[in-house]
Amino acid sequence: MLLLAIVCVPLATGVLAGVFAWRCAVGWATVLAKTAVVGLGVTLAVDTDSNRVVSGLDGALRADALSAYMVVVIGIVSLLASIQSVRYLQTDVALGEHSVRHASLYSVLVEVFVACMLAAVLAANLGALWVAVEATTIATTFHVGHQRSDKALEASWKYVLICSVGIAVAFLGTVLVYFAAIH
Repeated sequence: MLLLAIVCVPLATGVLAGVFAWRCAVGWATVLAKTAVVGLGVTLAVDTDSNRVVSGLDGALRADALSAYMVVVIGIVSLLASIQSVRYLQTDVALGEHSVRHASLYSVLVEVFVACMLAAVLAANLGALWVAVEATTIATTFHVGHQRSDKALEASWKYVLICSVGIAVAFLGTVLVYFAAIH
């Protein structure tokens, strides 16, 4: 249940950010969600102490001490980014540089990205890990291009190309190491 909560907290906040028009309260809700992720990560770190492994969602999620450490790191970094995002979006919406719709989209994409990173760290098998890593790439691609300017769209396409090639090479390496290990 703990592992599922770690992934679902940012997803729930992403839904909240998508349903309600962006305003400071929604932004601070994302900060609160990241604080909860850090707290859940610390709880997970305590639970995985002494080489204990925690599983969840019928074995689809798994955490050891390293996974718990990564959850805490992702939580802290995303917490700091969320605090800055509230200030950034508040200023840009007030100045008219971003619409409320773009601010909401920004918040949703950040929450999806964080949830996918957490899912990747907690994945119990390579298939789920691969899907989560690809999902982070997709969420980030839309995040990079969310302003829909020519430069933003160009940057998002370059990002997709670079990440896809890198992920494909990493996947090939993983498959080769796997087959080398079993033979």
